[in-house]
Amino acid sequence: MSNDRIWGEMEKSYKKNSDLLLPERLLAALEAAEEEGGDIRGKQSAAILVVSPDLYPNYWQGRVVELRVEDNPEPLLELKRLLRLKRAYEWAEKGYDLLGLDRFNESQDAFQKAWNYAPEIEELRYLQGISLLESGRASEAAPILRPIFKKDRRWIQVTKSLKEIGMINSDDATLNSLFS
Repeated sequence: MSNDRIWGEMEKSYKKNSDLLLPERLLAALEAAEEEGGDIRGKQSAAILVVSPDLYPNYWQGRVVELRVEDNPEPLLELKRLLRLKRAYEWAEKGYDLLGLDRFNESQDAFQKAWNYAPEIEELRYLQGISLLESGRASEAAPILRPIFKKDRRWIQVTKSLKEIGMINSDDATLNSLFS
């Protein structure tokens, strides 16, 4: 470390952010360290590894968060971005899980949280639209999916491919109405 104040600043940040989830709290402590002077060697890499307290038969199981940034001029910014994307995809997965349990409103709330975490990721909005479509809510799916299909026609091919393998059950007429 570049000076003796860094550890204290990390501890203060960690305690101050007790309302955050552990990975976000650790990231805040790393940011506090950087603000106080950071590694004497400069910036290059950063990582967060959080494991479950449960024992698993394989070393890779039970890893709650494992993110690593190598050789980046702003590794903490990149680590923060990756953690944000991880959270977004966790919410999208939860959305599908809730949908499978017929908890539609909670599912849509989860998809919205995913989108809020990463509005730049079109796939998250697409997944929400498809979940609406597959729940028989084509009229609610349309204002989400049509702009996506219009902006990037590759999503049409993705949708057709998902239909071909049985992951989308909507009829062709409904899908074609969304594609145009």
